[in-house]
Amino acid sequence: MFDKAMLDPVMSRLELETDLRKALERQEFIVHYQPILELENRRIVGFEALVRWQHPTRGLLLPAEFIPTAEKTGSSFRSVTGY
Repeated sequence: MFDKAMLDPVMSRLELETDLRKALERQEFIVHYQPILELENRRIVGFEALVRWQHPTRGLLLPAEFIPTAEKTGSSFRSVTGY
């Protein structure tokens, strides 16, 4: 028996997968660099790269909102960071 409630999550995931592919092409990913500090002497000892997705309709998305889907679909973010 068909239940629309079961279809909604599937359609949302499919839309996210499609948007992910387009996002790579459109360069919608943003990398922010956050300094890592040594507190004893207040020195910068490194940086952490934080990726965000500037989605055209949903706004700024955090990694938890798209990385799991990207990992499941095999999407690659090497083009975002250069590594």
